[in-house]
Amino acid sequence: MMMQQPMMQVPPNVVMPAGLPPGLAYLAGLSEVKVHQILELAEVLVGWERNNKYDICNSQGQKFMFAKE
Repeated sequence: MMMQQPMMQVPPNVVMPAGLPPGLAYLAGLSEVKVHQILELAEVLVGWERNNKYDICNSQGQKFMFAKE
């Protein structure tokens, strides 16, 4: 079960500097990034709080990164 979080968009007039690391260069080329929180069933039903986990996706919904607290 995933909860969709607000998306972030890079303004069209932002110029990214040359020589970015590969990970940042990929992010700089994206028009939007979607962050989906991964919810565990036990956490939802019992209210047991754990560190949150997230899938980071591009505008087509393709996961390119995983993040956790």
